[in-house]
Amino acid sequence: MNYPEALQYIYGFADLERGVGFSDRSPARYRFQRIGHLLREIGDPHQRLRVAHVTGSNGKGSTSAMLAAIAAATGLRVGLYTQPHLHTFRERIMVNAQPIAPDEFANRLDKLAAAVAAGRQRHPAEGDPTTYEIATAVAFQYFADAGVDLAVIEVGMGGTWDATNVVDPTVSVITSLSLEHTAILGNTLEAIAGEKAGIIKASRPVVTVPQAPAAMQVIEKRARDLAAPLEVVGTGDRSPLDSDGEIGWAAGRPAMSARLQMDGQCFDLQMPLVGAHQLLNAAAAVAAARALGPDLAEIKPAHIARGLASTVWPARFELIEHNPRVIVDAAHSPDAIRQTAVTLAALAPGPVQLVFGAAADKDVAAMLRGIAPAASRAYVCASRHPRAAPPADLLEAAAAIGLPALAFDSVAAALAAAREAAGPEGTVLVTGSIFVAAAAREAGGLAAEVDPPVLFGAVPTR
Repeated sequence: MNYPEALQYIYGFADLERGVGFSDRSPARYRFQRIGHLLREIGDPHQRLRVAHVTGSNGKGSTSAMLAAIAAATGLRVGLYTQPHLHTFRERIMVNAQPIAPDEFANRLDKLAAAVAAGRQRHPAEGDPTTYEIATAVAFQYFADAGVDLAVIEVGMGGTWDATNVVDPTVSVITSLSLEHTAILGNTLEAIAGEKAGIIKASRPVVTVPQAPAAMQVIEKRARDLAAPLEVVGTGDRSPLDSDGEIGWAAGRPAMSARLQMDGQCFDLQMPLVGAHQLLNAAAAVAAARALGPDLAEIKPAHIARGLASTVWPARFELIEHNPRVIVDAAHSPDAIRQTAVTLAALAPGPVQLVFGAAADKDVAAMLRGIAPAASRAYVCASRHPRAAPPADLLEAAAAIGLPALAFDSVAAALAAAREAAGPEGTVLVTGSIFVAAAAREAGGLAAEVDPPVLFGAVPTR
């Protein structure tokens, strides 16, 4: 296989993320056994990994990226598995911040295809693996063969039945929880917390952030039942990391001043990921790094300061253009949108031109309500993602809350109109979906490589 053929292959399976071809109604235990059998066909590579396992509703990607950066700052070789990607599938699987090479990805999928075929013969009742399960297997095998010292693994959805939950983690992390994917995870915080808490393993340390009482009770009970040491980190007295509250611009980019006090030392640093929510994510990453244990790495304050200051995680309140300022943020839930609005007020006060798109299964009305006070007009649009909400639906939602809006068929067209309306001194915010944020970055020329769009919407053939 070459790289385009590899993409065609992996997109040829059912994929819940894209909402394409997913009709698997087999019991959850079968789906979980399926990834186990696939991994067994390739030698159980996950059993050779030291893993930090990260789940949550908001901030799990940012927390994973910061944790990986801190670990890398100690000199460790670090794998990072996240999803979805912005521009190329290869971003999901990285070692020391470098995506897996196209040829490497293709060669591994070529070999994995034989394992998939073998599993189809041996376990027909389980059905074929999904796109996500195959990607997870590739990531585990790549990290094991690359000899990473630590693999930071982000859960795709939930926790208990997620394909990544085959690992025996060194530490588990649960970031902020909110209502999400309710048709699958449950329509209460307790149910969602129960799914997320499924990554907690016996006697393994777990880190979480302050949660709603209903969710925290579930996490605490799971940790208690499994004798898993639980650390709840926040800010101020509950964390070695605190902020002086200053969010501003450093070298023309958003930055947040923070102070790390640890082991009798104090470091002042500038974090490129900004907002109170990112400070909380950073606190979780710091706690997780310290829980890795001295046998893996001695995490010193200087490592943490360097890792947090050097974290690269695009489309998280990222400034992509000047004159006008164009900021892209991948917030995709009402809670995340509200955090974006708070950060926006600190960095760019005054009405902004809002470019907005979201997935059809999101609470777009609540998302728009969360950001509407900061917007003078919305430019609603659809990304190329198969689950994108039609612009007409977004236009209707905006009208319902009295937000002036115009509809566009593409993110690029919406962004062009918003730029013109903002003028050179104004501000444009692009948000609502990681895929809308990705399209804005591509329109701004920031994507060095973009996967063929026809493959992104490919219809499964298996």
